[in-house]
Amino acid sequence: MPVFRRLGGQVIALALPVALLGVVWFFSLQAFTGHYGHIALDKTKRDLATAERQLAMLTEREDALRKRNAGLSAGAVDLDLLDERARDVLGMIGREDVFLIAH
Repeated sequence: MPVFRRLGGQVIALALPVALLGVVWFFSLQAFTGHYGHIALDKTKRDLATAERQLAMLTEREDALRKRNAGLSAGAVDLDLLDERARDVLGMIGREDVFLIAH
Protein backbone atom coordinates (compact mmCIF):
# COMPACT_ATOMS: atom_id res chain seq x y z
CA MET A 1 0.00 0.00 0.00
CA PRO A 2 2.70 2.57 0.71
CA VAL A 3 3.99 2.06 -2.83
CA PHE A 4 0.60 3.01 -4.26
CA ARG A 5 0.41 6.09 -2.03
CA ARG A 6 3.81 7.24 -3.08
CA LEU A 7 3.04 6.49 -6.76
CA GLY A 8 -0.37 8.18 -6.45
CA GLY A 9 1.26 11.30 -4.99
CA GLN A 10 3.69 11.48 -7.90
CA VAL A 11 0.88 11.04 -10.41
CA ILE A 12 -1.10 13.84 -8.80
CA ALA A 13 1.99 16.06 -8.72
CA LEU A 14 2.53 15.46 -12.43
CA ALA A 15 -1.15 15.73 -13.44
CA LEU A 16 -1.40 19.53 -13.28
CA PRO A 17 1.72 20.29 -15.36
CA VAL A 18 0.79 17.62 -17.91
CA ALA A 19 -2.77 18.98 -18.15
CA LEU A 20 -1.50 22.54 -18.59
CA LEU A 21 1.00 21.38 -21.20
CA GLY A 22 -1.85 19.62 -23.02
CA VAL A 23 -3.99 22.76 -22.96
CA VAL A 24 -1.10 24.89 -24.26
CA TRP A 25 -0.39 22.32 -26.99
CA PHE A 26 -4.07 22.22 -28.01
CA PHE A 27 -4.41 26.00 -28.32
CA SER A 28 -1.06 26.28 -30.12
CA LEU A 29 -2.22 23.68 -32.61
CA GLN A 30 -5.54 25.49 -33.08
CA ALA A 31 -3.74 28.81 -33.57
CA PHE A 32 -1.84 27.25 -36.46
CA THR A 33 -4.27 24.78 -38.07
CA GLY A 34 -7.73 25.70 -36.78
CA HIS A 35 -10.58 27.46 -38.61
CA TYR A 36 -9.15 30.85 -37.61
CA GLY A 37 -5.50 29.81 -37.58
CA HIS A 38 -2.46 30.74 -39.62
CA ILE A 39 -3.12 28.23 -42.42
CA ALA A 40 -6.75 29.40 -42.78
CA LEU A 41 -5.52 33.00 -42.92
CA ASP A 42 -3.13 32.15 -45.76
CA LYS A 43 -5.93 30.39 -47.66
CA THR A 44 -8.24 33.37 -47.14
CA LYS A 45 -5.55 35.73 -48.45
CA ARG A 46 -5.07 33.56 -51.56
CA ASP A 47 -8.84 33.46 -52.13
CA LEU A 48 -9.01 37.24 -51.76
CA ALA A 49 -6.20 37.75 -54.28
CA THR A 50 -7.96 35.43 -56.75
CA ALA A 51 -11.26 37.27 -56.29
CA GLU A 52 -9.55 40.64 -56.79
CA ARG A 53 -7.95 39.41 -60.04
CA GLN A 54 -11.34 38.17 -61.24
CA LEU A 55 -12.95 41.48 -60.31
CA ALA A 56 -10.30 43.42 -62.23
CA MET A 57 -10.76 41.19 -65.27
CA LEU A 58 -14.56 41.53 -65.16
CA THR A 59 -14.32 45.29 -64.67
CA GLU A 60 -12.11 45.57 -67.76
CA ARG A 61 -14.56 43.44 -69.73
CA GLU A 62 -17.48 45.57 -68.54
CA ASP A 63 -15.68 48.74 -69.61
CA ALA A 64 -14.95 47.25 -73.04
CA LEU A 65 -18.59 46.22 -73.46
CA ARG A 66 -19.81 49.65 -72.36
CA LYS A 67 -17.53 51.32 -74.93
CA ARG A 68 -18.71 48.90 -77.60
CA ASN A 69 -22.38 49.45 -76.76
CA ALA A 70 -22.05 53.23 -76.54
CA GLY A 71 -22.17 53.40 -80.33
CA LEU A 72 -25.54 51.66 -80.47
CA SER A 73 -27.64 54.63 -79.45
CA ALA A 74 -30.36 55.70 -81.89
CA GLY A 75 -28.48 58.87 -82.81
CA ALA A 76 -25.16 57.17 -83.46
CA VAL A 77 -26.33 54.39 -85.80
CA ASP A 78 -28.40 54.31 -88.94
CA LEU A 79 -31.29 52.04 -87.94
CA ASP A 80 -31.78 50.65 -91.46
CA LEU A 81 -28.12 49.68 -91.65
CA LEU A 82 -28.36 48.10 -88.20
CA ASP A 83 -31.44 46.13 -89.28
CA GLU A 84 -29.67 44.89 -92.42
CA ARG A 85 -26.58 43.85 -90.47
CA ALA A 86 -28.64 42.08 -87.79
CA ARG A 87 -30.57 40.11 -90.41
CA ASP A 88 -27.31 39.15 -92.10
CA VAL A 89 -25.70 37.96 -88.86
CA LEU A 90 -28.81 36.03 -87.81
CA GLY A 91 -29.15 34.41 -91.21
CA MET A 92 -32.49 35.99 -91.97
CA ILE A 93 -31.49 37.49 -95.33
CA GLY A 94 -32.20 35.58 -98.49
CA ARG A 95 -30.03 35.81 -101.59
CA GLU A 96 -32.76 37.54 -103.52
CA ASP A 97 -33.53 40.14 -100.85
CA VAL A 98 -32.92 43.76 -101.84
CA PHE A 99 -32.62 46.59 -99.37
CA LEU A 100 -33.60 50.07 -100.36
CA ILE A 101 -32.26 52.74 -98.06
CA ALA A 102 -34.25 55.95 -98.20
CA HIS A 103 -32.75 59.15 -96.87
